[in-house]
Amino acid sequence: RGRYELHADIDTLGVRSLLQVSFLQKNMLLDGSFSIPEQSLAKPLDLGKYVPALESFHLNSASLKADCFYRWTPLGQRGSASVDLSRINVESAEKKLKLTDAAFRFSLPGLPELESAAGQRFRFKAFQFDNLKFDSGRVNFRMETPKVWHLENAAFNWCGGKIRIGSVKIAPETERFSTVMY
Repeated sequence: RGRYELHADIDTLGVRSLLQVSFLQKNMLLDGSFSIPEQSLAKPLDLGKYVPALESFHLNSASLKADCFYRWTPLGQRGSASVDLSRINVESAEKKLKLTDAAFRFSLPGLPELESAAGQRFRFKAFQFDNLKFDSGRVNFRMETPKVWHLENAAFNWCGGKIRIGSVKIAPETERFSTVMY
């Protein structure tokens, strides 16, 4: 009686996800949610098939979890989204790159605004690019807009010591930026 619902279990690239949408005609209320329960990738992925800029990159393994909610009414809209990736292992023999046991957490708490919360995290146990090898590292960041990112701080273990980087704003239009490295 004026309420319509859609529920779907989706399996894409070996990843199981759930989609739910409901519409209440009387109040013109549309609710939608999309989630990926925590799970490991079923098989390695050739990332170049999906993002041409990542040609030669292979995602050998990862565990992922995601949640997204969105509500639309005639008075406004709001939502949130979060993605957690862990046990990420990526390599590209052509680019001489290898990322081992990385984790990435990212959330957009105030959709439709495309601004992340502070304290987003990326960490890894090992990263090698050509002859440059880091033993481990972590980066805290936030997205101000899709084109402006703020590196809150970072630390990397390298050559028996540590590299620490303070706060810096990164925008493609900026030709120069400065930061302090310890």
